[in-house]
Amino acid sequence: MPPLGSVHVRVLEAIEELHALRPQWIDLAQRALEPNPFYEESFLLPLLEHRGWIPGLRVAILEQGERLVGLLPLVRRRPTPTDPIARQRAAFAPDQPYGFLGTPLLDSRRARGALDALLDALDDGALGGSLLELVGYGADGPFSQLLTEALAVRRQPSLELDSWRRGSFRLRPCFETYLRDCLEPRRIRELRRQRRRLQGSGALGFERAVCDASVRRLCEQFLLVERAGWKGRLGTAIGSRPEDAEFFRAMCVGRAREGTLLFEALALDGQPIALSVALLASGDPSAGFVFKITHDEKARAFGPGVLLEYTQFEGYHAERGPVRWMDSCTGRGREHLDRLWADRRVLGHCLIAPRSLPGAAIVSALRAARELRRIARRAAGPASSSLARSRGRA
Repeated sequence: MPPLGSVHVRVLEAIEELHALRPQWIDLAQRALEPNPFYEESFLLPLLEHRGWIPGLRVAILEQGERLVGLLPLVRRRPTPTDPIARQRAAFAPDQPYGFLGTPLLDSRRARGALDALLDALDDGALGGSLLELVGYGADGPFSQLLTEALAVRRQPSLELDSWRRGSFRLRPCFETYLRDCLEPRRIRELRRQRRRLQGSGALGFERAVCDASVRRLCEQFLLVERAGWKGRLGTAIGSRPEDAEFFRAMCVGRAREGTLLFEALALDGQPIALSVALLASGDPSAGFVFKITHDEKARAFGPGVLLEYTQFEGYHAERGPVRWMDSCTGRGREHLDRLWADRRVLGHCLIAPRSLPGAAIVSALRAARELRRIARRAAGPASSSLARSRGRA
């Protein structure tokens, strides 16, 4: 047994083990240093129950006595010819199809001890893999600061990879100030003109659902609208697979009962033309994370998705809530969709190796390979541009 008061790590590989942790897991989410609703039990358990265990998933839990002080779902990446180093990667898209944030859940009062225990487990080989890959975590929050400090103090071999940015919302003194911070006057006038056109074509309504009955109805409407669009034609709508649809229903209803779901819709003549589902942090329900948004393609000319966001943000400012901060959770490379999100948050990506000679050698080799690729791209840049210009002239 570990000494009293120390943090120790267990790695779970069965849903029954996770179910046994539910009370401590719920409590941890309330006390988290930084929220991540995608790692909360009311999201992850319905996902695994209805979709099945994610291949290679191992959930690292950190315990101090009977208290859960940390949790990080990991997915094993096996060696391949192009990537020969095995690693444990934070459960983040695409390994976890609906994982849009990779920040570990750490007890705010015991975060450093929990993180040290996780890195000690990496050193000892208890995580299973030569590297720990943290990806998609908030690089502008307290966890990132804690991680930077811990890696430096421990002299842990690590390599910081490219970060990226996506939209976020932060409440301003008034909605007009918010709009001026993200849009040019011409674009503001255009949005208002689109809304007037939409109002002229029927009765425009906005709904915010918080109770079970409303959420159940909006769930079915969301599934129908998304499947009727391009995602349905590609087979990527959440309702395209029965198990995904059942997960969606169970997760939404469960979180609505907890008061940690925000389901909002824009309707025309009583029929939804845009719907948004956001998860609220258990420890701070004023912080939201967009899970899904969809719109009726028949109303595409009015830009219903953007008008829904406009209406949401306008309402948050008028009511000074319920949301004061929100993460768009937009996928990497799709930042153009965040034009109505005035702020940006940074997502980090870091490879961490054990404190050993092989671990240091792996990180040194990866850093050298990364630098060589950067030099090659820089050297090829001017030549590629000249070739493109010569072809254009021809």
